Formats: sequence, C-alpha cells, structure tokens
Amino acid sequence: MPILVTVKDPDLHIDPDFPHDSRSVGDSLDPTLRWIPVRRLRPDVAFPDWCLFDGVEPADLLQGALGDCWLIAAMAVLAEYPDTVRSLFLRPNNSDKGHVPRNGMYVIRLFDYTSNSFRDVTVDEYVPYQPSTGLCEFAKPHGNEVWVLLLEKAMAKVMGSYAALQSGNAGVAFRAFTGEQNIGLWQRRASSTDWKELKLQEGVTAFAAAADQQQRQSDEFFDHIVDFAGHNYLMCVSIGSKVAKAEDVRRDGLIEGHAYSILSVVELEGQRLIKMRNPWGNATEWNGAWSDKSNSWVKFPIVKARLRPQQGPDGIFWMAWADFANNFTGVYVCYKAMHGRAGAAFSEGEISKRLTAEKRRLYVREEIERCFKIRDRDRDQVLNPAELAEVMADLGMDGSKANKLVKVVDVNSDGKVDLQEFLDWVLGDSSTAQKKASQVALNRAIGHNLRMGMNPLGDDKDEKNKIYDGM
Repeated sequence: MPILVTVKDPDLHIDPDFPHDSRSVGDSLDPTLRWIPVRRLRPDVAFPDWCLFDGVEPADLLQGALGDCWLIAAMAVLAEYPDTVRSLFLRPNNSDKGHVPRNGMYVIRLFDYTSNSFRDVTVDEYVPYQPSTGLCEFAKPHGNEVWVLLLEKAMAKVMGSYAALQSGNAGVAFRAFTGEQNIGLWQRRASSTDWKELKLQEGVTAFAAAADQQQRQSDEFFDHIVDFAGHNYLMCVSIGSKVAKAEDVRRDGLIEGHAYSILSVVELEGQRLIKMRNPWGNATEWNGAWSDKSNSWVKFPIVKARLRPQQGPDGIFWMAWADFANNFTGVYVCYKAMHGRAGAAFSEGEISKRLTAEKRRLYVREEIERCFKIRDRDRDQVLNPAELAEVMADLGMDGSKANKLVKVVDVNSDGKVDLQEFLDWVLGDSSTAQKKASQVALNRAIGHNLRMGMNPLGDDKDEKNKIYDGM
C-alpha cells in the first residue's frame, strides 16, 4: 500500500512496523486521512516549539474522531500522577519541558497482555490528520505538548491499529500503563441498586466473575469508592447504552455508551459527591444537581469553598452520589496504589513530618475508624478474622496473619477485634508492623484531608474551615 504522507521530513525516523497507510489506521476509518509529523502540524507563531511535556494534567486529554473514550478517560486519570506518565517515555529525556527529539523517535514502555510482560514500543511522530482541516483526526494536542498523541499511537500499535482502539474498556488501559493484573469492574444492572465485581482476565480483554465475587449495595459501595480513592487507585466509569446509537447524548448531559474519568470522591457537610471528566473536554456535561450551574453550590457555601469548583465548558463536573448510582452502570478500578498526585504543595510523607505527635495520633485514629467502617460488613462493631485481614491489607500489613493478630489484640477473648483493641495495638508503635500500619494510616488520612480541601498543617482551632491552597 502507498504511504499516505502529506508532509515528509527526511531527518525524521519512520517506523516500518506501523506504516503510514490504512493498515495502521484501519479499513473502517476515513480513507482520506493523511499522515504528518507532529512538529509540522501547526506552522503558526502561537506555538513555535513543540515539547513532549508542558506540565501533565487531565486537561491535556481531548478525544478526537476515534471511539476510544475508554482510553482517553484512562489517560486523564493517569495524568493525575505526572511522574508515572513521564516514566512511560524511555526516550528522549523525560524532563518536564523536554523538546521533541530531532529524529522524532520515541520509546514507550507498556504492558502487553498478549505476552504478559512489559514491552518497549517504538513509535515515530507521524500522526493521522485531516487535510481539509489541518487538524489531528484522533487525540488532540493540548497547547504545544505531544505526549497524548504519542501514547495513543503506542496503544494503537500494541492493539494492531487505530481502529482496534474503538469500543475497548478502561481496565485494559490501566493494565497497559501500570502492569497491574488486579483490575476490577463493578457493574450495576439498570434496574438494580446492587454492584457486583468482575475481574479482568489474564491474557485477554474480557472480565468475568471471580469465585468469591463481591457485591455491595449503593450506600455501601460509596464507602468503597472512597476507600479506593484513599488508596489512589485509578478509576473510570461508564454508562450502558439503551439505544443502538453509540455515545448518545441525553437531556441531562450524560452520554450513554461513553466512559468518564473519576477525579475525586468526597463526603463533606453531609453531601456525598463525585467529580468526573468527559474526555471530550467540552461543554457536554451533567446538568443536574451539583453541576456547574446548579444552585447546590449556593445552598452549601462551605462545600463550594472547600472544593473550589472550576465552572466552565471543560468536561469536568460534580454530581451527587445518588444521581451517579442511578445513572452509571460500571466502575473500573485498578487496584494499585499510585504515588505523586499532582497539585499538592507537599507529599503525604513531607506533611507527616511536620505534624505534632498529637495530630499524628488523631489522623491515625480517624483513618483506622474509616477502615473499620468499610470492612465491618455486618455492622456489629467488631471485625472477624476475614474482615481484619482486609483492614490489615489496607494498612500495608500481611492480611494472611489476621488469625495470629487476633490472638495478640483480642483482650476480651471473643475471637474478634473491636476498634479500641486494634487502635491500642497500632498506636503502641513498638514493632515494625505497628509502625508501618501507623504510617500508612497517617499518609492515607493526610491524603483524605487534601482531597477534602483541608490543610493538614492548619491550626486546630479553625481546622474545619481551612482551605488547602496546594490542591
């Protein structure tokens, strides 16, 4: 097949394994597309210098004509952790302001599920574009940075073509970016309030129920979503489609058959809220309670002051958990704790060193209480060994030793552990396991406070109304 390149550059690398023709684009897509080096896309003076990164943030992600919302949404969540994004690019130097390399060759490390191993994917910088408009056909560049276009292209190469990226799922993207095999999909039938977990199967892109399938009611599932956020797990959501038309925009602004990123989950002033982003990055957003123009922000000024919503046609919006649970039908979760979340002036570790001993103990207590509430399924105020094992795993401990720990901390010898017994043990802070559990609980509590817009280093007397400017 002929190479369909409008602009050639003899100094740039051309990848022979992903040719510039319909084999790489896919026969089902627009045959009039041409290929052009990224650096030749915009010959205007507004963006004279293209660079790989110019800061990494969810706003970088703009979906194009390709039906890969699942991928763009997953990339937007990953962008909350800029160091992880940069680490995917092995060449050139992945500095924050690195210019594109002279030869236009990039190496991106992704996990290939077909070989069950990481793979260094080499791509050139030629991308499909529409000659009639002069714009990229698929993922769009944000400003003058190109990492989004190149990561989408690397995924297309791994999957076989750009067309192969249509109608995927965010779990596959999470696995490719992180190598994590433990990926969950919590599903809800349209007429049900129950959420049931499926697991991404090794070596394929499909999900299936595990032998010990978990199930949660809506209110209980919110606690788990908060817990997932506390672990910095990557999350995306989707809405099942009731019509044959793909990505159908409804009157409430939501899109059926579409994927969204979860950016934040909070419970504040009695309000359970979730912050999401549409990968289209435009004004197509939820328009109900807690949306950009909702009077909910007026009714709850403290919530507005804490969360500081950025109201504009950017695809980012808030909604109440009750509305979320009534509309969305799938939540994809990558069970790997991420590090280096963007926006905070200090890391959790740096903040913990600045806290007083009294406040450290207070935060540890609050986090352990949260863990107990989530894991105490029968709400009997005590944990059996199976529930305790989950709390131990939450706190970085070996959950398989739960029975042994019960014997150590079970003061009243009833075979279970209550909150005070476990708190007394953790705060004893003498063994390596106790110190680790205490530090993990402290870091999670600090992260929780940061997400709630509170300053963990603020004065105790006015802590409730502190706003953390590093968010």
